[in-house]
Amino acid sequence: MTFAPRPGDELTIGGVSYRVEGAPTGGMFAYAQEGRQGIVYKLSTGVAGAGSTAYALKRYDEPFRTQQLVALTQRLAGFASSPGLVVCRRVLLTPGTFDDILVLHPDLSYSALMDWVEGPTWMERVVARKPLNDDQSGVIASAVATTLAAVAKRGAAHCDVSGQNLLLPVLAARATNGRYPIEIVDVEQIYAEGWPKPDLIPRGLPGYAHRDSAKGQWGPGADRFAGALLLSEVLGWCVPGVCAAADDESYFNQREIQQACDRFRILYSALESRWGKPLAGLLDAAWRSPSLAGCPALEEWRREIVAAAGEVTPSVGTRSEPPTMKVGEAQALLADAEAAVQDGDIPAARQSYRLVANHASEGELRGSAQFRLREIERHYGAADEAATGRSPEPRSTVRVPAAGQRAPTPPRPASTAWESTAFPVSRPPRDTRLQRLAGIVLGAGLALLGALFASGDLVVRVEDQLHSLGRVAHWTTISVLMSAILGLVQTWVFRPRLSIPGRFRFGIAAAIGGLVGGLVGGLVVAAPSAEQTLAAALTGAVGGATAAYLQAMAFREPGARHHWIAWMAVTWLVSWYLAVMLTTGLQTIPATALAAGIITAGVGVGIAAFLYSARHVEF
Repeated sequence: MTFAPRPGDELTIGGVSYRVEGAPTGGMFAYAQEGRQGIVYKLSTGVAGAGSTAYALKRYDEPFRTQQLVALTQRLAGFASSPGLVVCRRVLLTPGTFDDILVLHPDLSYSALMDWVEGPTWMERVVARKPLNDDQSGVIASAVATTLAAVAKRGAAHCDVSGQNLLLPVLAARATNGRYPIEIVDVEQIYAEGWPKPDLIPRGLPGYAHRDSAKGQWGPGADRFAGALLLSEVLGWCVPGVCAAADDESYFNQREIQQACDRFRILYSALESRWGKPLAGLLDAAWRSPSLAGCPALEEWRREIVAAAGEVTPSVGTRSEPPTMKVGEAQALLADAEAAVQDGDIPAARQSYRLVANHASEGELRGSAQFRLREIERHYGAADEAATGRSPEPRSTVRVPAAGQRAPTPPRPASTAWESTAFPVSRPPRDTRLQRLAGIVLGAGLALLGALFASGDLVVRVEDQLHSLGRVAHWTTISVLMSAILGLVQTWVFRPRLSIPGRFRFGIAAAIGGLVGGLVGGLVVAAPSAEQTLAAALTGAVGGATAAYLQAMAFREPGARHHWIAWMAVTWLVSWYLAVMLTTGLQTIPATALAAGIITAGVGVGIAAFLYSARHVEF
């Protein structure tokens, strides 16, 4: 059974009692953050509140939950003493040693228990477009450079450096005295000499990937380019013009990496004017480098940053930013923003979300607002204030709870992970979401089956008309109609992640795929002594591959594009083949209804399988 804890649940691990923490927004969901390889839950020991100690429990997804994690944990322990790599110190819940918890929750086998790191990610800071001051930029950049250079000095590399893997305890709402200013997480793919190559080789994340990263970046120089861009972002974030020019979740858009572009010129000028020519020169050298190994070494970055900004130690850093917006006030703003979205008042919603993203004391509330801002910008375009860097004023109708009043109830978590109005706070486990998705599409297939049975006379008349057009036209028309239905299903599933034009493209691409596949299958059917099952397989394979190829242009991640094309080609092939094979010999009405249900349900299951196997899908 899938591990799905609730806030307040007690877990006994190795004889120690841990309490599952809830999301800051309250409700029935546990505090959970989903990453590429699994889900991280927040646990605590001791008395709730200031006296408790927080821990992170990382439950790996099934493909990564193997005994190889035992050896990996032992190897990672060698990096635990390095500054900024506290997550390398962990305990693995292995069968035989931690049976007290695994007997009750076998799904937690080979999960990792480690220290919880407070503070926002660098990606959250970029999305909020909230600048740093000079001291903050210098301290964070010096700490990042020190950590990456120390790893490189050992002939090793993190291999997946990005804004989402950089946590900032120095900017945490709660004090983190004595902690290093930064922590780097997601360390499972670290490279070191003699270590076995992981099954999933990192290829860099959008906004940080060198042109050579598509071949895979796992080697001693893997961090040089991504580290150069991350350090440049941090150093430039004390310049308002840099914040205003940022793309989305990173400063650069992946399509402009290593190209002549305005963003590079803005960042280069900011580094040169604020920190000096040597650091700007390192960025330029990395940008022009033909390979990862040709980028400047991270030790060069460390030396120049220390010379310009000073060296950092665990007890040195900027003060934690004081909370400027209480939880109740932030929840009220979120509720107002959602109401504004429902009313079509997008500028007002954008203002309220940005205030929460910039000033809320709880990181989870800030993350919710940042996610909704990205969704709004994808659907309605970037706001003027985002381009200029101006801080918006709150709506005049914001309801801030007075002293003694109860804060308004925050927006209800969505019933599915795909509702465009949902906040992505403490989402249900991935398995549950995929089961819901498959169930929804299966239900759609059954509903379509029932509708076709109910309109039997219409089906017969349409079939007669299509037969009169000839076998090729008959087969092609059915293929286009069926593919258009599949396009609607796909568009509905991905609608929160697609702009309005993108939704139309998804649907039209499916219809075009049906046309191409239908023509190929129709020519086979029209041939003497042709096998209908062969024609169906060709229709599905060609149609699915064509539709998926056109749809994949909306994906930002090249690996996800290839994954999508392969999954859809196979799914359409199998669905069409089974539909024809299982309906051969049936009368027109039941054959049409059953075939439509099989194809619709089959593609729905294929989408669920794609979402499970694709580690990250960016549009």
